[in-house]
Amino acid sequence: ICVALALKAKRPVKLVTSREEDMYDHSSYPLKTRLKVGVKKDGTLTAAYCQVWVEIGGHNIQAYPYLGCVAGWFASLYKWNNIKYEGKAIYSNKGPSCARRGYGSPQINFPVENVMDILAEKLGVDPVHFRLQNYVGRGDEFWGQGPTVKSIIRSCGVEEMLVKGVELIGWDKRGNPDEKSGTIRKGIGVARGFHTSGTGGPKAGEVIDYSGATIKINEDGSVDVITALMDHGGGTWDAGAKVVAEVLKVPFEKISIDNEVDTRTTVFDVNTHATRG
Repeated sequence: ICVALALKAKRPVKLVTSREEDMYDHSSYPLKTRLKVGVKKDGTLTAAYCQVWVEIGGHNIQAYPYLGCVAGWFASLYKWNNIKYEGKAIYSNKGPSCARRGYGSPQINFPVENVMDILAEKLGVDPVHFRLQNYVGRGDEFWGQGPTVKSIIRSCGVEEMLVKGVELIGWDKRGNPDEKSGTIRKGIGVARGFHTSGTGGPKAGEVIDYSGATIKINEDGSVDVITALMDHGGGTWDAGAKVVAEVLKVPFEKISIDNEVDTRTTVFDVNTHATRG
């Protein structure tokens, strides 16, 4: 639109959209998934083959990192032991897809959890126990941001979450579906998923997920935090101010954030994404 208008008017043209218009302009990444999983009779997972096709619309905005993250979510859900993953991006005549909430984790969590239920039924084991037997937990490798960012899980609440969760919903009292009758029937299901915050790891991957700030202490005891960190609605400025206040032993009210976002005056901050500023 801007190019066409600029050519016609022979003047620079700028297109400005509201937040609401921007939300209408893009869609999340629809994903088609095919899974093939191997499992022993004792419930141990042996291998997994995952194929995904993602529709990216008319322009390739983030196909490569998105498919990498989907691979990371998949690899980090359960101990598959052997993995083959194939991801393809498909162009279409729609508007470009972009990152919304989750960035691939809801799209891959859903089919994986369905397959885990199917496998548990075929093995004749409790779906919750089957998940507890195979989940990736403390001390295991985490590939949540794809193959370029690897971390070791240092704390994990999966077992506590599942054990407490099934207790609260009355999982053991759900009964057998075949024993229920009537036009209205109540069913209970259990599924799990996960996401991460930020894209950093012990060793930097393709995204350098670090930020910096300059601290200026004024004559009156107040403190200016000069940073390019954005306040995207998650309280990043407040969190940064509280960190500075705690370290310098200064009242929180005396901390102000200077968000000029200018390379002449502020140090590096990666772009706003992944629930970070």
